Amino acid sequence: MKRLEFTSITVLFDVQYKLDGTLARDPVIIGHEGVQRPDTSEVAALDYLAMRALKRCQPIKISAALYLGGWDRMVLAFSSASLHSS
Repeated sequence: MKRLEFTSITVLFDVQYKLDGTLARDPVIIGHEGVQRPDTSEVAALDYLAMRALKRCQPIKISAALYLGGWDRMVLAFSSASLHSS
């Protein structure tokens, strides 16, 4: 099996949560770093994996006291570097 080589790609999401820690809406991709063309299959694969992780990892558990102006709306970054295995 051929091993795929990746450069470090980061996808940036605008994410909004409800007070119970569930997503208030689907995360919105607001940009990419480390790519010249965001329309490649590698970028699409990272977009899919990151979106899936955000949806599957809810509800998040963070103090309600820090909700407003804190974790109610965040920009989250997912990097392909975190997907590399030895």
